[in-house]
Amino acid sequence: MSKALKHILAIYIRVSTDEQAVEGLSVDNQLYRGKVLATKLGLAFRAYTDAGYSGELPIEKRPKFLEMFKDIEAGIVSTVFVLNQSRLDRGDLLQFLTIIAFFKKHKTILYFDTEHKNYNDISTELSMNIIAAVNHNHNQQLAVSIKSNLEKRILDGKAPAGRLQAYGYDKDEKGYLVIHPEESKVITTMFDLANTDNSVVKIAAYLNKLGHKTKVGKNWTGRYVYNTLTKSMYKGVLLHGDNGKKPGHTFSRKPYPCPAIVDAVLYDNVQLQLKTRNTFKDTNNTEYFLLKGLLHCNVCGKGYYVHKPRTIQKHLCTYQCKSGQTKAGCGNKGLYVSSLDKIITDNVLNLVGIVEEAFSDGDLAYRTKDMVRQAKIAKDRADKFKAEKQRLIDSIVKGWVDPEDTDIAKKMEDYNIGIKGATDLFNDCQKELDIVNHKEEILEVCRQGVKKFKKMKEQKEKVDFLRSVIKNIRILYTKEEKVFDIWINFKINQLEKYLIIKKVNFKTPLIRNASMRNPTI
Repeated sequence: MSKALKHILAIYIRVSTDEQAVEGLSVDNQLYRGKVLATKLGLAFRAYTDAGYSGELPIEKRPKFLEMFKDIEAGIVSTVFVLNQSRLDRGDLLQFLTIIAFFKKHKTILYFDTEHKNYNDISTELSMNIIAAVNHNHNQQLAVSIKSNLEKRILDGKAPAGRLQAYGYDKDEKGYLVIHPEESKVITTMFDLANTDNSVVKIAAYLNKLGHKTKVGKNWTGRYVYNTLTKSMYKGVLLHGDNGKKPGHTFSRKPYPCPAIVDAVLYDNVQLQLKTRNTFKDTNNTEYFLLKGLLHCNVCGKGYYVHKPRTIQKHLCTYQCKSGQTKAGCGNKGLYVSSLDKIITDNVLNLVGIVEEAFSDGDLAYRTKDMVRQAKIAKDRADKFKAEKQRLIDSIVKGWVDPEDTDIAKKMEDYNIGIKGATDLFNDCQKELDIVNHKEEILEVCRQGVKKFKKMKEQKEKVDFLRSVIKNIRILYTKEEKVFDIWINFKINQLEKYLIIKKVNFKTPLIRNASMRNPTI
């Protein structure tokens, strides 16, 4: 590694949203102090600014911090300035120790303001660890305190912290939870309608017809009505706490008393009725269409949906381009679900033959040779950009050019873009060459997959398998020839992604369907 690379000072600047206005912690103030240190040490500098990011966030959630780490790994910088220890991390002891271990591994010189922190010194390392532990303990106590205060608010009859979203309720001047007089009438109407066997969709349509809006001013939907009817707070029981849905969280919701809008008996009756209905329940879907989500129109690029006729005859269901739901449809035609499912299933069962055909393609040898050639060109190009970038860095370090000059910054950016582009091309070429060298493994994966597919009886299993071997399916109807061109884009996920495109021609008589804007096939 060139010695010149070690004379770049990384100025890491972090200020969270809450700290923006605090004197001494502003972005400009931290940058100024970093420049002072760079001048004192006689080093060129580069700023890495995470404005608005909390120090409690993990490394990968702070983009400039992550970028600085990558530049340290690449040898671009080996000296780091931060205003104080809390700029690096604020509360996660394990993460702080990880950061210091990374600096040690890459022999990174660390400064807090103008003070050099020699973390190889036992006493310095101990003091830094103590500060990190204190910060961690402070954050833990703060979290407990906040949780206790939020719980106390609700026990005192106040509304939960933050924006009040529950329809039918409001906050008074002192923050207490009170019943909204107009909205509560709508809630009562909803429960009365639900108790008389009206569906949530019908209830939503009725509320919209009367001109009622949700808390955020939108029209009611069946889903919104269902979620509202299942809130226990309307019978006087407010559930508050962690719902356990986020990673690492556990369910800890507790019931608290609150003002009731409907009678508890009415609320419980409505819940029993909702459980007997299929609409909007958290049940497993029992109707799976094999290709839903995989189909794309080759004319407008939109996906396809399943059109179900009013009749119960399932064989009349069709896959239709979503543009047909608007007046300005793209003109591409739809296909019967049964017909297209059979075409795709037959091709999947022949997946081994399709892959063998792709490998035995007469152009494969030429493509392989071309990949080797392109990989070499890409590597040479990346090396050229790296060398030019290195010369520019040397010039900055020696003081021949000003690093803040607009042209110099633009050149540096161009070099970085060039290096990335050439490296990506080289990696893509290497991946394709690697695929060719693993022909037998790929064929074996396909054989085992098709073997399992033949034994599958559940529709959901088949759906999941098709999504594992097919990237997408593009459809185009040629009006003159009355023929469908279907492109099946296969992928093999078990190894590197390897795309095999299989084109199928499908001719079928045209059938007009009066219920659709476009004819269906």
